Amino acid sequence: MSTMPEHPADEQLQAFLGDRNGAPGVREHLESCPHCRETFRVLARVDSALRTMPRERTGADFTRVVMDRVGAGSSSALVFRMLGGAAQVFALFAVLGIMTGVFLFAGIIDVDQVQQGSSAVQQMMQRVGGEMEGTLLSFNAGLRNLLPFFFGGKSGTISLLVILVACALAVADRLLGRNFRTR
Repeated sequence: MSTMPEHPADEQLQAFLGDRNGAPGVREHLESCPHCRETFRVLARVDSALRTMPRERTGADFTRVVMDRVGAGSSSALVFRMLGGAAQVFALFAVLGIMTGVFLFAGIIDVDQVQQGSSAVQQMMQRVGGEMEGTLLSFNAGLRNLLPFFFGGKSGTISLLVILVACALAVADRLLGRNFRTR
């Protein structure tokens, strides 16, 4: 019979995986609980796969070679410079999404954990959206005060103008080619 009052947390199972003496009561619980035993088996398989995976060896110029092949680097177009690291952020979210899916499928994380995290992210995004809206309204108000004859008190006109200028710069960069590119 298990001496643990409830199922061990994944962290306890991982600690037991690393040091069989480091997590008291886990061994006894695993002997009596098929669910936790299966979770432990999955953790052990993932741990084993990660430990036996061959390590990629790259040269010192690996980043430069990859960036040259994809056409990024010092000669990136104005639009890509304006977007900054949006591609890297998108790639990060894609990798995190794939990892979350694999961990959900393997049973390493629980759906309830993901839902709790999702609601926390939604709350944070609402706060960020409110801050961005406040910043945009402040920017519009500042321009309206600075150039009242041009905007006539319409803050939507300011936002539209900024978007149109960015689009015009992107089109000009595409049509004129290297004229707007960095050297």
